[in-house]
Amino acid sequence: MEGVSVSEKMTREKFEELNDDLLKGALRYVKAALEDAGLDKSAIDELVLVGGSTRIPKIRRLIKEFFNGKTPHKGINVDESVAYGAAVHGVSIQVFEGERSLTKNNHLLGRFELSGIPATPRGVPQIDVTFSVDEGGMLQVRAEDRASKSANDITVENATGRLSPADIQRMVDEAAELAEEDKVVRDNIDARNALESAAYSWKLQINDEDKLAGKLLPEEAHDIAAAVADADASKQKLDQFNAITHPIAAKYYSQHSGADEEDELW
Repeated sequence: MEGVSVSEKMTREKFEELNDDLLKGALRYVKAALEDAGLDKSAIDELVLVGGSTRIPKIRRLIKEFFNGKTPHKGINVDESVAYGAAVHGVSIQVFEGERSLTKNNHLLGRFELSGIPATPRGVPQIDVTFSVDEGGMLQVRAEDRASKSANDITVENATGRLSPADIQRMVDEAAELAEEDKVVRDNIDARNALESAAYSWKLQINDEDKLAGKLLPEEAHDIAAAVADADASKQKLDQFNAITHPIAAKYYSQHSGADEEDELW
């Protein structure tokens, strides 16, 4: 409440009970990461948790239960890991051949690391990936971060790790047969990415007094905050999120007469 400070002592059990939905909700990001990587949780050899929230015993128990009893690694200083990770990022580039939407349904040709990328806001890093094939059928894949100019590459020889013509035809046939199913998967992934991006953008807006935070009505701020907190990976949720936020955005856009002013709003 405005002008009133509230302090309450509670047990860890009470804290976990009150935040049960929020704590369990953290697992959706773990599931999303596995899905994006095309991995089953049984394929994970070691668990490393970083970040302040991973100190919460309930989080550690949920992760352990989700991974069928596998105990998270405790030998890493979470503060040092986060500090280093915030300073320098590394990107894993994986090269696949195939026609399917998910990497797990395609053939891995190779992988390499692109390191030394400085920390930047979400969505800012731009990495150029180029593919070239010479007359002998050798494939070279090169990745370069535009800002740092950090680069690396990999060469896949024609006779090493490549599929046979029969295997390629089989994968093409499977892709054609499962095209509709793959489209549903791809649409869901696109919807999740769009929802996460929109939720992140709105979260910044409602917490910045120079942008929308100082302009929204209390009920509008409440509706947006609730929509951001409830955002998850589904097309239906994306539609619901847009139904709440688009009218509010349109209202404040209409109050600005020029494109420059609109850019300042966002």
